[in-house]
Amino acid sequence: MNMDNTTDKIAAYAAGFDPEVLRLYRYWSGFFNGMVEFNRPFSKIHAAEHCRRVLLHALAIGMSEMGDDPEALEILAQASIFHDTRRIDEGFDTGHGARAAAYYGQYCREHPDMTYHPETALLIRYHDLDDKMGIEAIRKQFGSGAARVEKLYAIFKDADALDRPRLGPYGLDPIYLRTSKARDSVDFAKELVANTIDPEAYVQVCHDVAEVMQRFRKMLLVVDAQHDFIDGALPVPAAANAMDALARYIRQTDGQYTVKVFTADNHPADHMSFVDNGGSWPTHCVAGTWGASIWESLLMAANDTNGETVVVYKGDNSSTEEYSIFANKKSAAIIDDIIRKNNIVNIDICGLAGDICVAQTLTDGKALYPEIRWRLLEPFSPKLKNT
Repeated sequence: MNMDNTTDKIAAYAAGFDPEVLRLYRYWSGFFNGMVEFNRPFSKIHAAEHCRRVLLHALAIGMSEMGDDPEALEILAQASIFHDTRRIDEGFDTGHGARAAAYYGQYCREHPDMTYHPETALLIRYHDLDDKMGIEAIRKQFGSGAARVEKLYAIFKDADALDRPRLGPYGLDPIYLRTSKARDSVDFAKELVANTIDPEAYVQVCHDVAEVMQRFRKMLLVVDAQHDFIDGALPVPAAANAMDALARYIRQTDGQYTVKVFTADNHPADHMSFVDNGGSWPTHCVAGTWGASIWESLLMAANDTNGETVVVYKGDNSSTEEYSIFANKKSAAIIDDIIRKNNIVNIDICGLAGDICVAQTLTDGKALYPEIRWRLLEPFSPKLKNT
């Protein structure tokens, strides 16, 4: 794929945005035609093709978030153009941001028609570093004007992240995106990569990344995403929206999870937790009922994506309360077998309700498997009680 074809293809996608986004994209993408230099000009992963897509994302998000600030769009465009110009390898290469920021400053000195923005230099300088470092530097350098620059930083890092699907299924984790516009753009970003990246380069990088990521095998543990906790006898506030969002997340992260495990209450009708039997909760998730079934969009997403899907049960003994899946010996043994056989080293956990069954399962899981990295997906873990 030559540069002109890539530009034309991305410009075609830009045509679907605000006309100003298309105009700005066409203007700033001209800088890739020999005006800026890349240390690795033939890279299909970190050179001009990547930067063009980042430019489009940055302009689209910037127009949505800061469209009344034309200078902000120029800052974002410049950062997109220069941020990867000084890479020296295809890996993490921490420090390429600092080198690229220096090159940006040099370029502006040598080309007086290019307006130098200190905000651009900072975005480039810290784009490859942790957010905390970047925000700390912004607040130190810009003082009372820091809020605007922090917003620019979030937009630019999201724009860069949206092109991570070029690294294959493991490339983008949408939960880390910072702006709502970026979160809404994940499917578009994947389509853009699929239709503009060099296919041979994509195959190779997917292979290379997969070899590395196999050492970090992940499991998704979804707790009690059942109808009675969503739109039935014991609904958790905002559960339906959270579970539908989780279904989208599962699709967006297709290929990242080795296995997806769903826990489910499976109570007999005479369970001790029910109010009618002297307990604290209304009758819910009785075995074989509609209320005990798992939310349909989640199961469809799990079954439609790569990786094994397993359902395990708890609360099936009338005289025992089991908030945590690990309190059920049979299910705990199944999960242990999954962890051991698949060499799981990362577990993402979420579900219903965040303050009860998710919290207890997470506590028990950390105690049983301290060597595993546990991550709570809070957006998909609404609480029964707003405390």
